[in-house]
Amino acid sequence: MVDADLAAWAVRQLGDGGPAEPGPTARSSSTWRVTNWPAFRSFVLTFLHHAEILGRPSCASRWSDWLVQVGP
Repeated sequence: MVDADLAAWAVRQLGDGGPAEPGPTARSSSTWRVTNWPAFRSFVLTFLHHAEILGRPSCASRWSDWLVQVGP
């Protein structure tokens, strides 16, 4: 999920992964299949607190495991 004012830019960068749906608090969500996790992580980090990864528990687990590895 990406803040609504950044959603169009995200779609231009990643391509149309699926219909963008308005989310709560002026956010928008789309669905993309991730095939290159390192590139996707870098892309998501460019949004800082303006994006959130939603989806399968394995995606969230993979993301949090990586954060623990690189954390302090």
